[in-house]
Amino acid sequence: MSLEGKVTLVALISLATWIYVLLPIAYSPGHWNLQDWAYVATIISAICFVLSLGVALVQIDRARHVQKSAAASQLWDAYLGRAINYPAFAFPPNFASKFDFHARTFDGKEEEFERYEWFVSSYLQTADETFAEYDEGHHRVKMIFRNVNYHRAYLKWRRAQQMPDDYIDSLSPPLKGLIQKVVGSDS
Repeated sequence: MSLEGKVTLVALISLATWIYVLLPIAYSPGHWNLQDWAYVATIISAICFVLSLGVALVQIDRARHVQKSAAASQLWDAYLGRAINYPAFAFPPNFASKFDFHARTFDGKEEEFERYEWFVSSYLQTADETFAEYDEGHHRVKMIFRNVNYHRAYLKWRRAQQMPDDYIDSLSPPLKGLIQKVVGSDS
């Protein structure tokens, strides 16, 4: 059972105990006076409040996670749309023959090279958001690794340029580590 479920269960048990056990005892004739029961009621109310606060915090955290996950999914889906529209950028076939890094051209065109750089930048930002939301074994994380590998030659060239304020520097440490791993490998 999740933490949220456990906290909710304890809160419900406390509330049921209060309603069905302690209140009937409080209003039945007995040896406790109302002041004693008021003290008990205050303590139980405080416990219920703390438990309710715990449930609320867990729900807020869960909602935040669901929202970030949904945003990462939307970004990933948008990237897939761009990849379908620009397959030569997403998986550059004959990479070496199409790219001239010294002239900064793609298929002989400077504008296409610039578009490719924007495509990769957009992809890496999407990958960063997605990478943060999923575990290493998730299929999207595996796709991130594969896609970073598709752009290995470009990323290696970009790293060698040592550009100041490079957009790659704004990525999260785990994604930068993945890029370093891919760029540094010979496969």
